[in-house]
Amino acid sequence: MKGMLSDGDRVVRENPLPAIADRGFGMDPRSEQIVKHIQQKRDPLGDNLAELQTRVREAVNWRTYFFRNPWAMIGASALAGYLPSSLFIPRRR
Repeated sequence: MKGMLSDGDRVVRENPLPAIADRGFGMDPRSEQIVKHIQQKRDPLGDNLAELQTRVREAVNWRTYFFRNPWAMIGASALAGYLPSSLFIPRRR
């Protein structure tokens, strides 16, 4: 019967690492070095990602622009109010 798994095969497919450890096989020292290297590189990436998230939040926050350039924001607000009013309010002749 092709679809049937033995108990040993089922254990290996469901959780292969304990099955290997039970047989006395350990990780290759080179593999351990690779895992350590990946973990060492992953930690600074998390810090960089957090800093990037903070910068993006500041970049899209209108309050940040206002506090850095209040007069430019006031000018942009005035322009944003003037343009629609000039389009929709007819001129006197």
